[in-house]
Amino acid sequence: MAAIICFTVPVSSVAASGLGVSPAELDLEGEKAELSDTLTISNPTAGVLLVEVYPDSFDRKVQVEPSSFILASGEEQITEVTVNSSDDELITTNISVVSQPLAEGERTLGAATGVKIPLRAQITDQESRSFIALVSGSLTNAQDRVRFGVGLITAGLVLLVLLVVVVRYFRKPTA
Repeated sequence: MAAIICFTVPVSSVAASGLGVSPAELDLEGEKAELSDTLTISNPTAGVLLVEVYPDSFDRKVQVEPSSFILASGEEQITEVTVNSSDDELITTNISVVSQPLAEGERTLGAATGVKIPLRAQITDQESRSFIALVSGSLTNAQDRVRFGVGLITAGLVLLVLLVVVVRYFRKPTA
């Protein structure tokens, strides 16, 4: 039989620092260009915190603004997370939110507290999104169905005009 023994050593010179972050995850979906959402970061502690917010990867495509700020006790800061892409792609990373107490007495061990917020951004262009939705049967939004129908009718009219032009060009004149 194995036994697990745990020891707790109290450290009296480090103040607890914490963060409140919402939402718990970011799930973005849209067309090529810019997708964004916000994080609300709060300080539930009694002290003042220095907060840093950054993506763990894709730092050229994922920007955070503001990325560094000071939060007094009870304050909140809204941070915008923006994903820029001109490619059809799925971007998955974490947004790290890290805080350190700003008061010197609380910083004796250089301890930091952090939270990782999962980010998922699915970027597609309108044509491929509509075609994939049509094939998969998930074209449920009325606006998307209308947009897809108008696109389909436009494509049909262009093909019809092209067919008429080709037939007239190759048609032999009758005398």
